[in-house]
Amino acid sequence: MNNEFAREAYLLVTDYVKANTGEDVSDALQQLILDNPRRVLFFPDGEYLLSKPICTPANPEHSVALLLSNYAVIKAMDSWKDADEALIRLGAAEPFNTIVINGSNYGIIGGIIDGSGVANGVSVDSGRETIIREVSIKNTQ
Repeated sequence: MNNEFAREAYLLVTDYVKANTGEDVSDALQQLILDNPRRVLFFPDGEYLLSKPICTPANPEHSVALLLSNYAVIKAMDSWKDADEALIRLGAAEPFNTIVINGSNYGIIGGIIDGSGVANGVSVDSGRETIIREVSIKNTQ
């Protein structure tokens, strides 16, 4: 695959959100998800700290796929807001489910989801054809 195609096919998260800063990137990631419907967001190696869940849309017109490299870590901060919530809430931003049209075909592939002992890992809140594959989930409630 040539690099030009890869740039068109994937949105590189670190072009918009810095990894390994030790700071909360929840709002920045949420905005990136909402601003880029029908895209694959690629998370390179690094640590992305969250103080609250990030939610993807289930509506097929707005859904996104999250693709994490093997050493990309989405991790709950000590200041995590709600122990009952998951770090990644698939289909929560815009619930949608119908048997009339194809589903949203969204999900999360790869990487590490670390609840830091204060958060849940991944939830599927709405939608169809949801993918969760090759994800390591640890330290969850």
